[in-house]
Amino acid sequence: MSISFVIEGTPVGKARPRVTKFGTYTPKKTLTIEKYVRLLAANEYKGPPWKGPVKIEISVVYRRPKRLPKGREWPSCRPDGDNVEKLILDSLNGLVYTDDSNVIQMSWSRRYTVGLEEPHTNVRVTLLRSHGARGRYKDG
Repeated sequence: MSISFVIEGTPVGKARPRVTKFGTYTPKKTLTIEKYVRLLAANEYKGPPWKGPVKIEISVVYRRPKRLPKGREWPSCRPDGDNVEKLILDSLNGLVYTDDSNVIQMSWSRRYTVGLEEPHTNVRVTLLRSHGARGRYKDG
């Protein structure tokens, strides 16, 4: 079983919590994006959170800059992939899977837009099923 969805727009990463003399809080932009990702996922999946092992594939597409440094064709821009990854993992917690500790396989890639393509992030979450006592898993 798997679900897929697309987060339209410029990729956004999870911002670090802010600490003030009044306490710690998560920035509003991060909360808004997490809520949006949850909404997209909820449109694709209506059941109870998965309790088994999960695989996540994330493909981030950035807008190609007008000029690239000489010899550079790969995106080395912000936000960092691990921050995008964390935002998505936290957004799906308790909705698609019980906890992000269920994620045992993860892959992500990033690239620039091609032609008229707009920036976006593709997400695919797959529930894995056990295949024998050796701890091997396959898509379920």
